[in-house]
Amino acid sequence: MGFTRSYAVTSEGRSSVAQLVDCVNVRRTPQVRDQILAGTFHRVRDPADGEWITVEKPFGYVDLDRRQYYLVRPRNERHAFREANEQLMRMVSVLPAEYREAARFRLVFGLAELREKLLAQDAGIDDRTLELVKTYVIHQHPFLVQQPRLRLTLQDRTADDLVIHAAYDHTPRRFEVRVPSAMISAIAKAREPLKKALAKAHRHNIADPKDKLKWVSIGRWIPGLTVLDSLRAVAAALRKGTAPDPGSAGFRDMLARLPRGSQLPPWAKRDLDTLFNWAVQKKDSKLQDKLFEIRYGRDLEDDWALNDDPKDIDTLYKILRALPESNVEGNVALREIQLDKGGGGTYDPNSRDIAIGEKELAAQERFEDVFRHEIGHAVHEASQKKVDDWLQATFGWQMFDAARDADIDRWVGLLGGYGQVSAVQKTQIRGYIRAAVGGGSSWNPPQTALAPAGHPWNEPDYKPRMALARTGADWYMNNHAWLLHNGSRFAANYWYATLMVVSDDTLAFVNTKMPDNYAAMSPLEFFAEFYALYFDLDDPQRKNIPGDVAAWMKKNIGPAKKAGAKKQAPAGRSMDPSRSPSGKKRLRP
Repeated sequence: MGFTRSYAVTSEGRSSVAQLVDCVNVRRTPQVRDQILAGTFHRVRDPADGEWITVEKPFGYVDLDRRQYYLVRPRNERHAFREANEQLMRMVSVLPAEYREAARFRLVFGLAELREKLLAQDAGIDDRTLELVKTYVIHQHPFLVQQPRLRLTLQDRTADDLVIHAAYDHTPRRFEVRVPSAMISAIAKAREPLKKALAKAHRHNIADPKDKLKWVSIGRWIPGLTVLDSLRAVAAALRKGTAPDPGSAGFRDMLARLPRGSQLPPWAKRDLDTLFNWAVQKKDSKLQDKLFEIRYGRDLEDDWALNDDPKDIDTLYKILRALPESNVEGNVALREIQLDKGGGGTYDPNSRDIAIGEKELAAQERFEDVFRHEIGHAVHEASQKKVDDWLQATFGWQMFDAARDADIDRWVGLLGGYGQVSAVQKTQIRGYIRAAVGGGSSWNPPQTALAPAGHPWNEPDYKPRMALARTGADWYMNNHAWLLHNGSRFAANYWYATLMVVSDDTLAFVNTKMPDNYAAMSPLEFFAEFYALYFDLDDPQRKNIPGDVAAWMKKNIGPAKKAGAKKQAPAGRSMDPSRSPSGKKRLRP
């Protein structure tokens, strides 16, 4: 399955709620891959005008069958590709060694780039070759780079050529470029000499498979990304109390190379505001002058910086900050779309994108735990029998298909059997059980018909009926009420349309020593949650894992190793403890 979270989006005073994915497991939700290819993934209605818009946000993308493990971040976070690369490698470090062989780890910025990766794979084109094809396109049509914020994106592969679209963020101009298949083959064959040439020409050698950076994109060659990252680091340090040195060569070089005005992403404008306010406090008029020119793309006459009243620039700066961006920068007006609880996003009227960045995630640590959880599912599915046998032997977990009579009989047998019933009544009871479980993909019990008066099913202590009656909606949160029989708890699973049994001791462990009671949802989710906890060395509840259980995981799955520094974890781990279906839902498996 996958995990979604509710995000409230407000535009021009109108609000709506969008269910957005935190992590996707393609094997369990193959329809998501189709949605990405069709361009319909994370599409929501703009609450202001009802038009369709695309929401960009960080999420994990796991495709075990294709060996793909991607971290998707919004396109406007490309400047932080080094930090994002560290996050990706930290997240995939939980993969056992055998799964890392031939695995493709990628850092992707934006849904268009993710779609491009999937299209290229389906077309049999290596993504490193595709980026070299883009350089060929620029070489053949150099006018494309004369307009800032160029996007070159693979759109289609025909029998004769590769279709690439060239577009820009702040202009409606669009171009279609068709690269003959013969040229693609020639570039693919020449990749080795091209790799050697790139090694001499640029420190970011995207043609080299041994490159440690997993963002395979010509975007890494954009000088502005590096300088924007420098700005982010300087502003972050200043907020923590470490002031920059305006006279240093590095600081002066950063200011000289920063984009200006409308070419600045919103976060960079906020960072420049931080620097400007500091310059005001330091009464550094020359620095205020320079920051003003960068922030608004307008030059100041010298007397603004050199006159006797240093407050003049500060006053002008504040006035311009109060004006709409279009009045200052002369570019297409941008509307801001705000998330609830202080989050924020940017809206581009040309591409109709909303970007929900790292800071807008409910919790960074939870996001990474969701990724670990989905990898746990992938590992479970790859070693189904071994893991299932261990879950039954160690934790008492069993799950039975309610569509199969034999499975129903086994579950009822663990409850003591059907009792003194006729063959006809036994068949009827199977039907009652099947109806009470429902058809799956639900968090609530179905509406079922009652058995006729006098039927054994209606006896007050008839255990199969009692077990189903005590399951309840969102059953994992209600696990303390599940029917107890011979040291085990019995319940239905309305999502998987199954019948379950698990040791009472296991549920006590879930409720008191695991981060999230969602582990009681099913043996599948129990293992995925347990996997995430086992590989999270910083989680304080990891110490609760019994020694024999940790030893089995180490021997059969792999050792848990420190994956490097990560952001401060919030209280608790993983997902929303309430796990309310209105707040976080699972995609249909």
